[in-house]
Amino acid sequence: MVLWGWQGFIFGYLGLRWLSYPYLLIAFTFWVKTYIKGNRINPFEKLRSRKINLLLLALILTGSLIQLTRVWFTGTLYSNGLYFCCGNTSDSLFHIALTNQIVKTFPPFQPGMFGVIVHNYHYWSNLVIAELIRVFHLPLIATQYQYSTLLISTFLGLSALVFGQVIKLGKSFVLWLMIFFKLF
Repeated sequence: MVLWGWQGFIFGYLGLRWLSYPYLLIAFTFWVKTYIKGNRINPFEKLRSRKINLLLLALILTGSLIQLTRVWFTGTLYSNGLYFCCGNTSDSLFHIALTNQIVKTFPPFQPGMFGVIVHNYHYWSNLVIAELIRVFHLPLIATQYQYSTLLISTFLGLSALVFGQVIKLGKSFVLWLMIFFKLF
């Protein structure tokens, strides 16, 4: 996600946003050459040979779904307008407008202020989401709230799992780490 944000930032300021497509092609080609056709171990074979801890997998999925329930109906269109739950509606509308600005142009203009460019760090999360929307033609509001919540929550659980494996924590400690990361 960080590399995706950086490529959007750099290519956006250079005025070469079309380079996101070759970037994806190069990254995919590198992945295929490194892991599939190279002499290295195929990650899918390694995954098959490893015993998957179903409890940790269930915690990641359950935690992701629990975190998704908080924003599931945010931005849903009803007969009397959009529904925003569990947060500041004006802040939600600001982030939707900012993401839309980044999809259309870079650097983004301050929503509601003609000609004023956004100069602070607040648009980095919007930049990642906007690049996904721009490149893959995803729906704006669903990606802003539902898809990105699921993606970030799943990455959080997987990074806690990898963190526990890298520093060689015991299985019970990793289990408690996952419970606190995902369920609270």
